[in-house]
Amino acid sequence: MIPTGGSSGNVRFAIHTWNTLAASVQGFQHYFERQPIHAFCSLPLYHVSGLMQFLRCLITGGNLVISPFKAIEIGQIPDLDFSDFFISLVPTQLQRLLNHPQQTQWLAQFHTVLLGGLRLGQNCWIKPESSIFSSHQPMA
Repeated sequence: MIPTGGSSGNVRFAIHTWNTLAASVQGFQHYFERQPIHAFCSLPLYHVSGLMQFLRCLITGGNLVISPFKAIEIGQIPDLDFSDFFISLVPTQLQRLLNHPQQTQWLAQFHTVLLGGLRLGQNCWIKPESSIFSSHQPMA
């Protein structure tokens, strides 16, 4: 069982098998046409969003960089090339990063920003040409 739904304040548990998790990775890989999948993770690995980043990297042989979100928020940004990496955020994290020019510039280098959790607030503006994918609503 994997906890999910924490962003809404209503934690639920999802039951998955190795086959369902691997199928999710395969679908992700097919959709984004990436091999291997590299990810930057600032979400807890015990939550479905953090766990899936780990599994995508593990199954495809990609690189996983893990850093606490607080470190990124205060500007302790790893000096690496993330242009071939995915990053998963929740709207609150995205909004906090967009409020700081250095973090916004850092975020822009990622291949794709995946957005889960709650819906975006009306004050969270994203350029339509950006590679941000939301699990709740289209971005364009």
